[in-house]
Amino acid sequence: MIAKRTVYTYEHLWKDYGVTYDSLSCEAQQYFLNEVLKRCSLYIPLEVEEKMLVNYANINMKPLTAISFHRELIGSEYKFPLTLTLLSCRTEISGIKAVLYNNEEVKEDGVFFMVNPEDWECPEEKKIAPKKNQKDEIPENTLLPEKLKKRGYKVLIGKLKFNYNQQKVPRLQYVSKKGPTSIEQLESIFANTKKHLIS
Repeated sequence: MIAKRTVYTYEHLWKDYGVTYDSLSCEAQQYFLNEVLKRCSLYIPLEVEEKMLVNYANINMKPLTAISFHRELIGSEYKFPLTLTLLSCRTEISGIKAVLYNNEEVKEDGVFFMVNPEDWECPEEKKIAPKKNQKDEIPENTLLPEKLKKRGYKVLIGKLKFNYNQQKVPRLQYVSKKGPTSIEQLESIFANTKKHLIS
């Protein structure tokens, strides 16, 4: 068996979360590095001698799972697809990736919304027991997928900002109280509408 080398590049970060590493603050960079590390697990076969572990030890990375998504066309004269995807890993919600594709420049703009899973847990009386041998590892006992499909995705799109250039091509942004950013906490966006979403 040949030892495998796990390499996670900035391009992988973009594909997974829709953000570019260089555009992030130091705090945001640390957040995503931690998210990537949480997806990793070290595999060490017990039957192998210690001096041979370098040839057999393996770092595996769990892929992100798309729980739900919403796609909408943005623009008046020209249409550009905006896709919002709710992501999870190891039965825990990771966040929401929003990506706007620009087919003229053949590139994408992205924003990532962090999620606090505890804020979206089902009431105790509605919780169900985890399924044994569940292969998909989709989070259970969470209200977020249902609420996003019902109204949440629309609310989130309404909070996004689209800046059009002279060619009427939109660029995706989220503007917080501190200014434009490519990462934001979902609960802070839904502060005024969350009660309605949960009801």
